[in-house]
Amino acid sequence: MFVNVGRISKEAITNIRLLPDARPYDDDGVTSFRLADFTDLSGATPPVVLKQYTIESLDDRRNYDVCQDRAMREYTMLARFKGQNGFVHTYGYVDDAPLVLWIVLEYVPRQHLSWVTPRPSCTQRCRLLASVIDALCLLHVRGLRAETMCPSHVLCADDGTVKLTGFSRDGMHAVTHYTAPELSCDFLEHTEKADVYSFGVLFGAVLTWSDPPQRFTRGGSNDKRQLNLWLTGVPCEAVTIIERALFEAPRDRPSLSDFQKLITRLVDEHWTIVTRDVYTM
Repeated sequence: MFVNVGRISKEAITNIRLLPDARPYDDDGVTSFRLADFTDLSGATPPVVLKQYTIESLDDRRNYDVCQDRAMREYTMLARFKGQNGFVHTYGYVDDAPLVLWIVLEYVPRQHLSWVTPRPSCTQRCRLLASVIDALCLLHVRGLRAETMCPSHVLCADDGTVKLTGFSRDGMHAVTHYTAPELSCDFLEHTEKADVYSFGVLFGAVLTWSDPPQRFTRGGSNDKRQLNLWLTGVPCEAVTIIERALFEAPRDRPSLSDFQKLITRLVDEHWTIVTRDVYTM
């Protein structure tokens, strides 16, 4: 059973080492990751992942404050779910200010969705998406937002369990193909429809098992051609809902429940798609 203990003494963390495949969970230039052992209250030493928010310069107070804010925001959000299905568990955090702040996370051996091998069948992809959207809906019920959904924020265990992570971006939105346009504009309201946009792109990426070729924000003819090319072989219903999810105006986007209904139908129908030669997600 997962237990969150809040602040953790540095002495409880031992045997810090590289992750087995030497790849971090998230490569955003601000966070780095290590595998370690954690001596919990029961005396057990489960493997954990240390997510470290790096400080470029101790003289840069603003940088330090931003890293602290991001780390504590992610820790606080994950701690609210206490190991519930769909979310990475956090055991606590190690505060060794002013040098580092680590969030102590459960270790998910399979890691990123984009690293899953062998490539899942179409039905398996829909089941992965169903787990992601269930977690997103729970997030929204709690009045929270993921803000940017992408393959690196979806972790898959060996048993197929899906867990969300990467909730540290409030006010710091790296603009990617998965980012809703309103998140790059401070004067626009950020609602759960930003998650609908991100999930729409993720939906297409998982169905095609490839990253989007560009950021779809304008809705022009070139965007539509590129989108249709990217979604070649995807069922028409799925193409339509993805197009709606990418509308620039949040109010025009579908709801997560619309996606849930479609994913359920796709699983029941055992749909297939033409396999792509290159794995690019």
